[in-house]
Amino acid sequence: MNLYEIDQEKKEIPDNFADQFSVTMHPYGAAFAWMKTRVVPMGTVVPDGQSVPPETVQITRMTPVHVKMMVFTLFRLIREQEKTQNCMVPIPESTLKDMNIEPSEWAAFWGEAQNEIAPAEAPAEIVPIAPVAPVEAAPAVAGPQPQPA
Repeated sequence: MNLYEIDQEKKEIPDNFADQFSVTMHPYGAAFAWMKTRVVPMGTVVPDGQSVPPETVQITRMTPVHVKMMVFTLFRLIREQEKTQNCMVPIPESTLKDMNIEPSEWAAFWGEAQNEIAPAEAPAEIVPIAPVAPVEAAPAVAGPQPQPA
């Protein structure tokens, strides 16, 4: 048995889903809080102007160097996946607004307009994520056409 196998026997590796996150960062480290939206039972009354706080599922700590390398690796993987699939993952402007991200800042980070592939990398045809039903053309009418009055 090797050391990796021994380590795996001692603990279970967390496997969590998150649809929200927060980040705390300082010069010596960063902490990511991974959270998921809580299910509110039917009939639960939430006071006006309040929201149900998310459930924290995991906290991950790392150095700023690790954060920067992780961001770069994710950026590269996302770009490669979008090129391979011939489609961009669209981010609604409302999401950018919720995250306090200016569209110009978003475009500068990705090096392109929000939902477009940069011209140097553009495929011949961009395929939408969801299939689109073809539109049938109106049948051609033979003979003289009425003139507008």
